[in-house]
Amino acid sequence: SDYNDGDKFRCKSQLAVKVFQKPHQLSEMKPQEFTLTIAATSIKIYSKAHFSSTNMKVHYLVNSSLAAYNEYSSFSLDLGKFHYADAYSYGAALITGTCEKL
Repeated sequence: SDYNDGDKFRCKSQLAVKVFQKPHQLSEMKPQEFTLTIAATSIKIYSKAHFSSTNMKVHYLVNSSLAAYNEYSSFSLDLGKFHYADAYSYGAALITGTCEKL
């Protein structure tokens, strides 16, 4: 079904990796779980793990496809599968998985 303003999702990672400035190696992160809420012009991600509390501006929201971003990260959700990436001066992360509409 289409994604709309006010929709809420429960999401779980299937793969989560990070690389930090030190020790300069790629490592797998613990499984990530979070909730996602779509607002008119933004998404809000709530988590106790990597995401903590994240707000992102919606780039597009069409049918069952969503893209959002903020200064350091981007998030996409398409037909229940998500991709998230962030990059900071001290490291980066890539997380992929699935989201279930609540």
